[in-house]
Amino acid sequence: MTKKVDPIRRQITPELARAIGRQMKILRTRIGISRAEAAEKTGFHPSTIHTIEAGTRSPHLMTLLDILYAYDASASELTDFLLSIVMEHMRLRAVSAT
Repeated sequence: MTKKVDPIRRQITPELARAIGRQMKILRTRIGISRAEAAEKTGFHPSTIHTIEAGTRSPHLMTLLDILYAYDASASELTDFLLSIVMEHMRLRAVSAT
């Protein structure tokens, strides 16, 4: 039996995972909370917050949104976050195509 791979996760390269992590850490530090506080606000384990921010874990989109909502991100912050991820993904694809 083969394991079904989430098509969204399959396309997240290590470089993109690190970019997502950087953006998540920037947002967390901007609101002034520690990883432990972030874990408490989100309901995720502190190690989950760490691995996402370190870029060693490719999170589901819903996980990212859950975290962003727990951080009380504004609509413009959500838009900026998602746009930065899309732009980084496009940049990485262009680099890998050359």
